[in-house]
Amino acid sequence: MEEEEKIIEVILKSRPELTRENLEYLIKEKVKTSGGYLTRESALKIIASDLGVKIESSKVGVKTPISKLVSGLSDVTVVGRVAIIYTCKTFKKSDGSTGKVCRLNVIDKSGSTIVVLWDDKVDFVEMGKIKEGDIIRIAHAYTREGLGGEVEVHVGAKSEIQINPEDINTKDYPEIESLTYKIGDLKPEMQYVNISGIVKKVFSLSEFKRSNGTTGRVLRFILSDETGTITCVLWNEAAEKLRNLKEGDYVSIKNATLRERITRELEVHVNEAKFVSVSEKTPEKLKKMLKYVKVGRISEEMRYIDVLVKVLRVKPQREFRGGKVSSLIVGDESGVIILNLWGELSNKSHEIKPGDILLIRGGKVKKRDGFLSLNVGNGGSIEVNPEVKDVSVPEVRFKEVSIAQVEKTEEPITVKGIVDTEPELREVLTSSGRIVNVSSFMLRDETGRIRVSLWRDLADEALNLKIGDNIRLCNFYVRHGPMGIELTSGALSYIEVIRQKSL
Repeated sequence: MEEEEKIIEVILKSRPELTRENLEYLIKEKVKTSGGYLTRESALKIIASDLGVKIESSKVGVKTPISKLVSGLSDVTVVGRVAIIYTCKTFKKSDGSTGKVCRLNVIDKSGSTIVVLWDDKVDFVEMGKIKEGDIIRIAHAYTREGLGGEVEVHVGAKSEIQINPEDINTKDYPEIESLTYKIGDLKPEMQYVNISGIVKKVFSLSEFKRSNGTTGRVLRFILSDETGTITCVLWNEAAEKLRNLKEGDYVSIKNATLRERITRELEVHVNEAKFVSVSEKTPEKLKKMLKYVKVGRISEEMRYIDVLVKVLRVKPQREFRGGKVSSLIVGDESGVIILNLWGELSNKSHEIKPGDILLIRGGKVKKRDGFLSLNVGNGGSIEVNPEVKDVSVPEVRFKEVSIAQVEKTEEPITVKGIVDTEPELREVLTSSGRIVNVSSFMLRDETGRIRVSLWRDLADEALNLKIGDNIRLCNFYVRHGPMGIELTSGALSYIEVIRQKSL
């Protein structure tokens, strides 16, 4: 309160047209518009800065959490761990003298911010006094809005820097390693990220002309970890450093800028060579996980993945304007997924039957209507019943329930039983206005009896069933129909005929 009263007195003395009541109103408005982040003292300092009133302070103030920083503070104290040191630069000032600037990425448990060192404060970095991983206390700094709208902390001539102060609890400041994200956890709102993974595909290094006539370079590659894949874009010196990159290399990237393409796919971009490195040794655990990605680990927008699966169902080939596609239901012990073969690869479906093992290379994952699908076309390949080493042949396992155990659930279930009535085919008008086929029949086991409805191409397949056939309905859904609870097929549903009654 003593410091706050001193600031009020300085403002009122410097701006006699203001009354204390006016100033109190300004303080309340400033705190209110900040969403409650500002203290009264911080609000007063901003008001003083707005009014052109200089507030002198020699003591180290109470530290402000990074997440609470706002633009316009004239005397702020920040404590954080140095996560990234950017390249220091020199420049010509308007008076002809030389200036220096260096940017740091500093973190505390509430967030991260850019700290900008000016002139002699840059010596702390150039002389090796400040290193990545150090905890620094910055006093008498000021805040400004950066080019991207983020708040920056600027450290000038009157600012003070303390390195690894003894009165700081280091546990309050995250280690740098905590800033390394899994690819599948990346979000568009993230600004700077650290990632690592195995290179799945490398595109050619290319050159381009800048508007000023100079030549630039760009290198793109696909990086993968156990949670996903992402396109990495290296520019200029970073691209030159990794020009000999090859598939299978393990790459670590620091301080990558995350960008969202118009397709909503994320990319990471890197400009400085020091932020990318290729390791001579790939973690064995990751290498093993990515050799063949398990179906249960497949996530949206994965690309260039290799998968070993068992065929559960082959759907009829479909033609559309500009091409053709074959869809299969495949899986392993971790899950089931739709496999789409595009273009010429779709003809391969004529050679494939349920029970076959497929080795898929260069697959791409997409999501539609709530379901993931694995897609293979140009640039991908498929091998039927391959000879594979050091890996077990995938086997799909389902937990079966009896008819008496069937209850309303959102998860698909598997039920085994005997066809008890002849399947009946009918046409149904869907909510989207399309007419589709539906076949229905009754299924029984030793615990009860239930109605089954099969939709679209499964409806035609059901017409091959006869009363007395012993079948397994895999990945069916429980719904309320006109006759009560029934089993109905979905995108991943298929029928296994265990034993067909002979004529």
